[in-house]
Amino acid sequence: MNINKLKDIISRYNLEILVVLLMVVYLFPIIQSVLFSDDAFIFLNSLIDNKIIGDDSWLFKAKEETITWALNSGRIAPLFYFTNNYLLYNLNPISVKLIYYVGTLLAIFIGCYTISKLFEYNIFSLLLLFCIGSVQFCIRYHDSYNSFGLLYPCIVIFNFSSLYFANTYLSTMRNLNLYISLAFFLVSLFFQEISLIFLPIHMVLYWWKSKSIKHLIPYFVIAGLYFLLFCFMRLSVDTSTQYSGLKSVFDFKKNIYVFYSQFLGGIPLRNTFCTYFDFDLYCKLLTENWLQVLFMFIVSFFVLWRQFNIKTIQSSNYIIVIGFMLLLLPALSISFSAKYIEEISESKFYIPVFIQIFGSALLLGVLFLRFYWGRIFILIVFPSIICLSFLTNKTEIEKGKRIHTRHSLLLKKLEQSDKILKPGDTLLTYNLWTEDRVVENLMEQYFKKKIICKKINELDSNSIYSNILIYRYDDTLQYEFKRKFNLIKNNY
Repeated sequence: MNINKLKDIISRYNLEILVVLLMVVYLFPIIQSVLFSDDAFIFLNSLIDNKIIGDDSWLFKAKEETITWALNSGRIAPLFYFTNNYLLYNLNPISVKLIYYVGTLLAIFIGCYTISKLFEYNIFSLLLLFCIGSVQFCIRYHDSYNSFGLLYPCIVIFNFSSLYFANTYLSTMRNLNLYISLAFFLVSLFFQEISLIFLPIHMVLYWWKSKSIKHLIPYFVIAGLYFLLFCFMRLSVDTSTQYSGLKSVFDFKKNIYVFYSQFLGGIPLRNTFCTYFDFDLYCKLLTENWLQVLFMFIVSFFVLWRQFNIKTIQSSNYIIVIGFMLLLLPALSISFSAKYIEEISESKFYIPVFIQIFGSALLLGVLFLRFYWGRIFILIVFPSIICLSFLTNKTEIEKGKRIHTRHSLLLKKLEQSDKILKPGDTLLTYNLWTEDRVVENLMEQYFKKKIICKKINELDSNSIYSNILIYRYDDTLQYEFKRKFNLIKNNY
């Protein structure tokens, strides 16, 4: 490539290049974050020098376990299970975080590029900017950018790729594009059931572009067969052991509350104002990251200013419908879930927020294109929103590191106590941000001992130490005190 051609590319795509660089900087904290919750298995595995590694038959084992998991849970999401439990399991945390980082970059890029193709005007740089400003970490809970393997990046990549090829098919009427779109849609369903919400988005797209739904028949067939199989598998699972995320609760007040909390998660700065604002921590992070913050402010302001004087464009109302669907359908999809009714509070939002950020970006794009006053408002406030959201994400990373520290100390103590732990022991823990099954899995796979782990509330509210209490039970399940040792000084 000669210099003149390179200069021409930079000149033509200077705004897009700047926003991509901003995205690279904005999302970099993903690499600096830690693994927690379900991903703690990967973290603990790395701490013990990858001793939990499968043999040459791991692929066969993966297939068997994936089928067993699907039958026991009543879910048709084999790609999610395989990715989360095998594909990333033997990698070290840095490699995993790098994969999360690149996957998130790629997903946001593809999502925004697909949406931009629906506009009559090239709005890609604006969409990308608005989408970046809507990315909010929630380390205190499951986070779609920092946990669950590549689940939501893959869902976004495959579903928006399906929409892209569907839009291309409607423009060219080449059947190959339709087949590719159908293939992407089918694969997305095998990651998680939430991909079904993209079917009505396809319906809007096809009606908008062709005023016909006959081309939707293959999508309905795929979605219908998937849904029937899904219902059959759910009915065949013992409801007492079924994953709570698939149990439905119909309580109007609770359903509305979960919907409301999840919906707000897609609004920029939601995680800034739903938690305690630690002014000192923000000042500390601003001091440490002032160069990145300044760069993001200048780039975002420059991109918005360059687009400020374009002619107002009356984009199709179908665009607005798709924007609201992307923002509302993910929230609706979990509103009836027993798991989220129990766990989600007004200060929390769950992983479907990854899809919602595209709805926010699209609607902000419409506001910017249609209304001159909207441009003024966005130009004034959005550069600051991006900078503040970046700092909030950094504070979430700091909170997550506490989990990281406790997992490390837990493992060290378990290694020290390996000789005194016996198969059949019950391990009672408190004051630990560690799930029972994480410890149980570690004990069984690494120490080769079947240890039952149960979490209990703190025994003494004035205690400055966390303890592991180990009991041994006999055949009559009568507990007998055996051992007690100090684990971690509780200074969090």
